[in-house]
Amino acid sequence: RVRARRWEWRVAWLGGGGVGGVAVAFVALANLPQTRGFANPLFWGLFALVTLGGALKPHLGALLAYFALSAALIAGHAPAAGCVLLAATAAWWYFTGRLGDADANATLVPPLAGAFGCNQLRPLVAGFCLPPARAFGALAFSLVVSVMLAACGSHSLLGWDALTNWQFSAGLDVQASIGSLLMQPALWCIVISWIAATGALAAFRVRPTRAFAVRGTLVASALLLAGIVLAAWVASGQATWMPSFNNLVFTLVPIVAMLLMCVLVPEPDYYGEDYEGEA
Repeated sequence: RVRARRWEWRVAWLGGGGVGGVAVAFVALANLPQTRGFANPLFWGLFALVTLGGALKPHLGALLAYFALSAALIAGHAPAAGCVLLAATAAWWYFTGRLGDADANATLVPPLAGAFGCNQLRPLVAGFCLPPARAFGALAFSLVVSVMLAACGSHSLLGWDALTNWQFSAGLDVQASIGSLLMQPALWCIVISWIAATGALAAFRVRPTRAFAVRGTLVASALLLAGIVLAAWVASGQATWMPSFNNLVFTLVPIVAMLLMCVLVPEPDYYGEDYEGEA
């Protein structure tokens, strides 16, 4: 039973991260002038390279995918944003990303969820799967990526609406959008809730039991809900505490998903054999 649980956890975790890396690479290569167009063999060659790298080593796939996204931003008249993402990617990979599959997947699962408005999964994944220090490292890098993707059209930290914004529009000014986003007090309410949720969940997960996983997820969930409530209050000029229906729904969906993931938490003896080497 324990062996079956291990494989369920590995498949769910590595599969989600792999799809996330493919999604980032697809968006990047579709917007890079030299690779743009599905009839372009260079697009499919580099796409296959990133996919293969992610299949062999998730941290290698993440590195290649985010380097490609940096190149797309630089070539798309956002050199400052692209250089910031390039530097952030290199720093994250060198200090934490290359240490294990969990670090890479923690930054690759959320872009996929954020593509459909469920970006609140970012702090939950980081806190759930990584020790506290590395969880904060993954979250910091994820925040940079979130802001970059939000600036491509959605202007919301909670999701980047991939179906609409996967191809950058001709008149898009990513750097101006980033500046506008960073000036929004409501955004910082969400950021603070992400930091608090990540820290709380990672602290609970120091005890590798299913009970502590559920408790930590519930505490982190309460902090995320408090974040959107505070953001609504700030954005409305202190007129209402009620977040929008979409923000509420797309916060509850990741919470429910992570609570369901608690079922796949391996027994403590699994961590003693494998987790320390992989996490």
